[in-house]
Amino acid sequence: MEIQLNKLAGHFARTAFQVEGVYHYSIDPGRWGCGKTAPFPGFILPLGGQAQFHFDGTPYLAGVGNVIHGGAGMSLDKRVIGNTKWEYILVLYDIRKPEPEGFTLEKAHFELITGQSPRLAELLRRLWRVSRQPGSIPAFQRETMFRCVLEEVFICARNQTNGGDQSLFKQVSDYIHEYYMDTFTIRTGLLLSRMLRALGNTKLPEGRGNGHGAASI
Repeated sequence: MEIQLNKLAGHFARTAFQVEGVYHYSIDPGRWGCGKTAPFPGFILPLGGQAQFHFDGTPYLAGVGNVIHGGAGMSLDKRVIGNTKWEYILVLYDIRKPEPEGFTLEKAHFELITGQSPRLAELLRRLWRVSRQPGSIPAFQRETMFRCVLEEVFICARNQTNGGDQSLFKQVSDYIHEYYMDTFTIRTGLLLSRMLRALGNTKLPEGRGNGHGAASI
């Protein structure tokens, strides 16, 4: 299913939703399964390995560098491919109706290309950790963290459409802005040097880049 990123982000901005569950799976190569998705829509957020998913017959290859969204109550076929374990975070969420006009997330399946994002991987680990903790404050943190994950997914997907060079420039810029008050250590200099060397042979961009529902296999 083709979907416009700006339309999707705007839809989420105007939709009331709540996290229903956060799950972590690590599946051996060769495992497969079929059935129905959960009664909630959700995101498959890969951490390692690859798996093939079919939502209502539409195929998606899931792995680090993309994110898959599946609708509620869809037919689902899934298989781990390759020789490494398939590891991912699954986030199911409940929509507080009515949704804005345009499309319905409960009936939508689509893919977002994010590329490599260490920040997204770290946010997913933090989301999983806080989701395992009891109490009201961790529950609130889980909602906040999921929205941070969505923001990073949307930003990474936008950077993919804007081009990798702008994304790399943004990483350098963000790093400088975040740490410019810190003592400039040798390690900091080495990290920046590596990032800048990666930019050495790239063409300068014209402007600064702006920054499932499924059961386990």
